[in-house]
Amino acid sequence: MAYVDDGTFDWSLGQDAWNNPDRIQPNQYAAGVNLSTRGGVLSPRMGYHQVNMEFDNQTYTENSRTRTLKEIWESGKFQASFPVKIASENYIIFIISGLIFRHNIRTGKVRLLSTDIKLDQYRPRINWTYAEGTVVLFDWPDYPVLIKGETVTRSSPTHTIGGAAAPQVPVAYNGTYNSNRLFISTLGVELTAGDPTGNKLTPEAPITFTEIFTPSSPFVNQSFSLPVEEAQYPITAMGFLQELDSGTGIGPMFVATEKKVYFYNTNQPRVNWEQGQFSGLLLANSGIAGARSFVNVNSDLIFLSGEGKLHALSTARSDAKKWANVPISREVHNYLKFWDKELIQYAVLGYFDNFIF
Repeated sequence: MAYVDDGTFDWSLGQDAWNNPDRIQPNQYAAGVNLSTRGGVLSPRMGYHQVNMEFDNQTYTENSRTRTLKEIWESGKFQASFPVKIASENYIIFIISGLIFRHNIRTGKVRLLSTDIKLDQYRPRINWTYAEGTVVLFDWPDYPVLIKGETVTRSSPTHTIGGAAAPQVPVAYNGTYNSNRLFISTLGVELTAGDPTGNKLTPEAPITFTEIFTPSSPFVNQSFSLPVEEAQYPITAMGFLQELDSGTGIGPMFVATEKKVYFYNTNQPRVNWEQGQFSGLLLANSGIAGARSFVNVNSDLIFLSGEGKLHALSTARSDAKKWANVPISREVHNYLKFWDKELIQYAVLGYFDNFIF
């Protein structure tokens, strides 16, 4: 009897769950759990570090009920998290049941950043964006909350700046900081923009919207809307679009619904926005599932579509010229196909050490 060896040390093409196992390449496998094939070698996936948290002695009282921070943390509703740097320390801000927790990554200490301001504790998620040293938390239908260093404030509806009384940041459902301005959107398909930060007329309040609230302004009440036929699909995500080829005419901001992605030429002077091509359709038949369901990777945009499939904007736009748009996640579709479609909108994508999470 003769033995025949059949095996490989090269797994550089990773998993392929799209094709039948008898049709995949020799350097692929049909399904793997907790595996990494970086360098073509099978190895365990990236591990994680258990972080100990030391809760401050603060308590929070509401409706005659007093609870410790740990009690709120362990039983509350998670609504958002994001990293910030204050002075020389790195923190993670967590929104739990409407309360703003600050976790010091180095010391592990957790405390409430504000005991006076609380966001809507019933919202499934709180949308947010960085904006020139400030984090803007969108507390629809209330006015946004602003975090700048150790200070937490709620945008005033009658903030007086440069002689005009206007909301510092209007009521908004989502937003993004782009081309030196804060752009915000409604719960529907409309969006608008604030003033450029660093405005010499408003040095005391770098995030302002006086241009659209001042009656004498050439941009008073200026807003933009997605095409009327898209009204049934509200804006799901807004963000930065890394477009290295300026000859394409594609601007640096995208606005997405669950079905389509649009670009906006926000790098043009505002006076040109209504005179030229300010926006255009970037991708049809494949949108972005939720407010944080995308991540910028080099010059590309990786996103989760409303169907629960991962796409790269570069390949999706190329496939748009063909009869089929193939997601980059097709090789791991066996881990995505059972997702609850109602929860896809809350998915979060991240990028670290050349891995997409």
